[in-house]
Amino acid sequence: MRKLLQKISEDRKAVVLTLQAGKLSWRMIECSIPHYPRCNSVCINGVLYYIAENGAFSPTYRDMIIVSFDFRSEKFSFIEVAKPFFHSLINFNVHPATVLINYNGKLASLRSSECFDFCRKTTSFEIEKGMGTSKHVYKLPPMWEHAAADNFLYCAGVTCSNEVVLVKYSLYGPFYVFYYSLETETSRIVKIQGLGAFGGFRIYTFVDHVFELLSHENTAAKDLGGSSSRRRTIPVDLIFEILLRLPVKSIARGRCLSKLWASILERQDFTDHYLTRSSARPQLLFAFQDRCKVFFFSAPQDDNSSLITASYHMSFPVNRVKEIYSPMVCVREGMKTPVTVWVICNPSTGQYFTLPRMKTRNNKCDVRSFFGYDPVEKQFKVLSMTTLAHGKRDLVIYKEHQVLTLQTGKLSWRMIECNVPHHHGINCICINGVLYYKAKNGADSSTYGKDIIVTFDVRSEKFGFIEVDKPFIPVHTLINFNAKLASVESYSFNRRSPIHLWVLDDIEKNEWSKHVYKLPASWEEVVGDADLYCVKVTASNEVVLSGYYQRSPFYVFYYSLEKETVRRVEIQGMEAFKHFQVYTFVDHVEDVKVYFKTGS
Repeated sequence: MRKLLQKISEDRKAVVLTLQAGKLSWRMIECSIPHYPRCNSVCINGVLYYIAENGAFSPTYRDMIIVSFDFRSEKFSFIEVAKPFFHSLINFNVHPATVLINYNGKLASLRSSECFDFCRKTTSFEIEKGMGTSKHVYKLPPMWEHAAADNFLYCAGVTCSNEVVLVKYSLYGPFYVFYYSLETETSRIVKIQGLGAFGGFRIYTFVDHVFELLSHENTAAKDLGGSSSRRRTIPVDLIFEILLRLPVKSIARGRCLSKLWASILERQDFTDHYLTRSSARPQLLFAFQDRCKVFFFSAPQDDNSSLITASYHMSFPVNRVKEIYSPMVCVREGMKTPVTVWVICNPSTGQYFTLPRMKTRNNKCDVRSFFGYDPVEKQFKVLSMTTLAHGKRDLVIYKEHQVLTLQTGKLSWRMIECNVPHHHGINCICINGVLYYKAKNGADSSTYGKDIIVTFDVRSEKFGFIEVDKPFIPVHTLINFNAKLASVESYSFNRRSPIHLWVLDDIEKNEWSKHVYKLPASWEEVVGDADLYCVKVTASNEVVLSGYYQRSPFYVFYYSLEKETVRRVEIQGMEAFKHFQVYTFVDHVEDVKVYFKTGS
């Protein structure tokens, strides 16, 4: 239920109006302490907070206070705050130095440390939670002075992903919205177009606006012959079309609005439609480990721009990262007797979940895991294996194989049979429900120790094996080439030599075709001395090349197998992780389905 609160000057009176069907009218309510409201306010969990001056004749007369108003009970209360909390009050109604915000569901205040506005002179700002009980200082990144330039900015609010939204007061020239992430201490800039007709006007900016899909008819409708109690509902099909066009973060926020919204957004048909639409807009996914956290960013994959900004998605705490495979992070837990566990995450929804430990006869054994998708049953599965034996010449053999299906409810591992012992490599890919990964044959036969490709049907959970010629497998990356398994030599791009691509044309006959591609004459000029590796190949047959570490500037390179051309794309927004190892993945698709409960 929505209500309007209006304060009557410095009097002890206030009036409330409830937005509802039928005739609307104001109700007078009592306020125990007279006060002068200021402009800044925020509503959190049904309680309105705003800044005011104390109007009571007492030693605290005209001191700054925070007024809280419970919309349900319609009762006032007051919070006294320290004077430094409200510094720089000159022309407060126009340029609020202190801004009340919603920080993780709690009241907090944000203020610049040097001036009213987040202009180019500002180097840091502060956030206080619980009105003085907890203070946090954040430094603006080195690029801020260049990014903000001479724009005098104010804080429009903080998003649910903890990004401070900063905008200009008036519309002069190009209009930008600045986002500063409190979690990664990085900034990004978004240019807003379509407002040119209002040049020179004062602009009011709000965050977390949510479209209202259900509405009540007001008294005007009644005057036209309608019923004031009649509810007008948008058809579900139209609601779906609207929601399918929303960004994934808006979907995540929508689930928190009510049980009705959650029921709509978690319906199987809606999540399937959203996944289908997102598949047409694949993303690049980037991961970093900084101390005891793993961070995820994404950026458009098929954007033809030479410069794009990565969007921050999520982070979660870890002990010690061993490996990162999208969307899994291998973590070593424990100090004295560390064990290997896997954390599954969905960057789209911000969820993460630690998988149950595998059932194994040896807790100290090594664990390897792969992630696959069954498009028929629409299920994600995790294939894991453990080391329990050593073959001839110390070849480590993986003997136990287990599968876990990601689904709601309790998760558990199932033991499955693998008829050929093998030692797997780290490179894998899933194509049309079949998982492929490189391995060495561990069977006691003439082919012992030779390179093979293991196939695992995600739906039937059956293994298969492909023998390959030894020269091409060790240094090659398995890729999806026109829905067929292929292999490309990873280091050719650094040697500037021709690219050799092998395509598995017939898996039953084990027939491969070889394709040779030349690097363009502009390669040296575009790539320079970058140390690159092959990430994977996109659906448009562009080889995606990335560096091992975050550099400034950071580039991703695309080599077109069809045109034999190369292009370079600069990725901004991840400068806080300079010199950190970067994990790059292609074909990340935003999936809003809830597969598991959020970790803690």
